[in-house]
Amino acid sequence: MTRNDKSPHILNAASNLLGLCFVVLTSLKFLKMSDRTYIDETVTIALVFLC
Repeated sequence: MTRNDKSPHILNAASNLLGLCFVVLTSLKFLKMSDRTYIDETVTIALVFLC
């Protein structure tokens, strides 16, 4: 596998993880669970690293 063959797979994985972070943050805010957990801070940090 050459270097150019890997880039689409990395891009797909990163975009999937970014979408997952948005889903988790949105569901925590919608369910009003963000006051009781540290998950939203952790997901926000992961979201910043994926962008």
